[in-house]
Amino acid sequence: MEEKERKEEKRKEEIEELEKTVDRINEIVEDDKNPDEEHKIFLPKKEKSFLPLIKKKKKERKERNVEVQESPDDKFSKLIERNKKEQEEVQKKKKIEEKEVKKKNVLISLRDVDVKYNLGKASEFHALKNINIEIYPGEFIIFFGPSGCGKSTLMNVVAGLEPPCNGDVIVAGDDILKYDYDKMADYHTTRMGMVFQAYNLIDSLSVEDNVALPMTFKEASVKQKKKRTKELLERFDISKHAKNVPAMLSGGQQQRVGIARSLVNDPSIIFADEPVGNLDSKSASVVTKIFTALNRVDGKTLLLVTHNPEFLSMAHRVYYMKDGAIVKEEINKDIRPLEVRKEIEEETKLDDDVKIPTELKLLMKSFGGLSSGQINSMWVPLKAKMITEQVLNKYSREQTELIERAVKARLMNLSSREEMLLALDKPMKEGGAGVDKRSAEKMTERVEEILEEVNWVKEYVDKSGDVEHKEEADTLLIGIRQELMHFSKAHVKEVQIERLDKLIRLRLDNKIDKKKFTDLVGLRESAGGAGFNKRTSKKFGRELELLMLIKYGEEHKMP
Repeated sequence: MEEKERKEEKRKEEIEELEKTVDRINEIVEDDKNPDEEHKIFLPKKEKSFLPLIKKKKKERKERNVEVQESPDDKFSKLIERNKKEQEEVQKKKKIEEKEVKKKNVLISLRDVDVKYNLGKASEFHALKNINIEIYPGEFIIFFGPSGCGKSTLMNVVAGLEPPCNGDVIVAGDDILKYDYDKMADYHTTRMGMVFQAYNLIDSLSVEDNVALPMTFKEASVKQKKKRTKELLERFDISKHAKNVPAMLSGGQQQRVGIARSLVNDPSIIFADEPVGNLDSKSASVVTKIFTALNRVDGKTLLLVTHNPEFLSMAHRVYYMKDGAIVKEEINKDIRPLEVRKEIEEETKLDDDVKIPTELKLLMKSFGGLSSGQINSMWVPLKAKMITEQVLNKYSREQTELIERAVKARLMNLSSREEMLLALDKPMKEGGAGVDKRSAEKMTERVEEILEEVNWVKEYVDKSGDVEHKEEADTLLIGIRQELMHFSKAHVKEVQIERLDKLIRLRLDNKIDKKKFTDLVGLRESAGGAGFNKRTSKKFGRELELLMLIKYGEEHKMP
């Protein structure tokens, strides 16, 4: 029995000794130092057979720790590859986030709306049947159909003028059917404007008093009313009729007064019920252009009722109506705000072949300082704002707004180079921006340069994927780079030029975003970057982003 216990005790001691040996071996393998001889004294003699294994492990570790001397070009390639993987991960996360964000961007939502007249009587009439629509900020929406189809009733429901029998009417997150008298009055006077077919001007009031009337309900001062009224009358070229009564004006002029009145409190939503129904073709054309500008330039959400098919190509979406129901929704994909189009197409699967470019996501990230409302609403004000920042020095807030307006008009091809110059140079009291002639010429020239560079970017994008036009695309790329180089005063090496060209190509092809482009341009050469200083790299990034933004908007401009 004692013999058995001794053997068991001896076996335990051997196991413990072996475990200690293994622990020491692990310590040696993990040690960064080299001296093998120092470790030999800790090993029992019978365990020396482990030394070859220990040496092998240490050698492998040593090889792993040897810094691989990579060339700057190899580092550059690895940086790009790493960025590609990072972008893929970012896009996956954004897809999840976008599903939540898009729910918050709806401006107007109608759910299961019904309108019936003479309810319960023999003459009961179903004017609207189960209407479900969503409208986004900055959209131009048309309700189209024959007389009696329910289109005016639908607009009146959204405007809070016609309560439905059933359903919900949500505007900017509020259920307007639950508004009390004061809230509904505020909605009518400040958040929406209405333009009627019959003008609905007060005959006994002058033109300027008709326009200023909604401001009276806001208790605006006389000075505020005069200033705002003057701005709108000048904008719509009816200031010379300010003191006249409506009866002294033509139909087209009266409708312009009606439009000015609807805008006087700067509402975000404009309703227009057959606005050109009483006008001749020339006046109708003028009014049509005004509505287009209100949507594209001012960013107003526009809901228009018409039976005139000439309007249809101007809208982002058209709802076709018949017998109180929406029978068809048509999307004008050429001019629809892209983020809005993306949300609806992802949700309704309208077109499986439609691909939303990565460009929008990267641009949204680059201009994160701007409100999402601006970007979702329209591209023109965003482009004008960026250009104005590029060419502007220090001007008053009012001048800055007037300068932006002139730039917007130029971007929309609503004015020529000469007309933009005149708008900038004209004194403020005459409706201009009041910029001195030399500065006005400088600004105009800069805008024209930017537009020319944008054309280069567009041509490059069109030709870069075509092998036959590769040489032309490369030439355009060089031209774009040369324009960027105007921001750099320092001597530039050939390797810097080569890397800058590669980075410009990657940015134009949407392989990297603005931040990555700027970081790599400013990264030192030895680390694989283009080696420009921080200030210059930021200027390069800002200028290239501006060109891409304007180019993108040009592709989606109204024909």
